[in-house]
Amino acid sequence: MATADDLKKLEEELKNRESLLQAVLPPAASTYAASIKTFVPITLDLEDSNYAKWRELFLVALGLYGLSAHILSENTPSDTSATSDWGRDDFTVLSWIYGLISLELFGIIMKPSSTAKQIWDAIANLFRDNKKSRALALDAEFRNTAQGDMTISDYCAKLKSLSDALDDVG
Repeated sequence: MATADDLKKLEEELKNRESLLQAVLPPAASTYAASIKTFVPITLDLEDSNYAKWRELFLVALGLYGLSAHILSENTPSDTSATSDWGRDDFTVLSWIYGLISLELFGIIMKPSSTAKQIWDAIANLFRDNKKSRALALDAEFRNTAQGDMTISDYCAKLKSLSDALDDVG
C-alpha cells in the first residue's frame, strides 16, 4: 500500500510531466487568443503598402500557435466540418485575418464559406496582381518626394515608407 509520501511524489511527477507536455504541444483551440493584434499590430490596407510586413508578422503569429498549415499547406484533412478540430482552428485563423484587414479589403476578399487558405490566397493575389502599376506609381512618388517643410526625420521616414512599399512589390 502506498504511503502519503509516495502519493505526494507521484503527484509531483505527474505535474512535472504535465508541464513538459504543455511546453511541447501546441495550445488547444480553446486557449487561442481571440485577437492576435498584439503580435500583428498592423492593419492590412490597400493604401498603406504594408503587405510584406503584415504577412511576415501574421506568419510568425500562426507559427506561435502551430496553425501555419491552415494557410501554407495544399493538403486539407478529410474532415473540415465546423465541429472538427481543424474546422474550429480554421475559423480561428479566418477571424484573425478578418480582424487585421481594412473594411475596404474585407469587402473585396470576403467570400462566405471560404477556408483561411482561400482568403489568404485571395489577399496574396490581390497584392501581387497589380504589382507593376503599383511599382511604377511608388517609384515616381519616391523620386518626386521633396523635403519641403518636413523635418529631416519626417522626410527620411517618408522615404523609408516608400522604399518599404517598393520592396513589397519586388
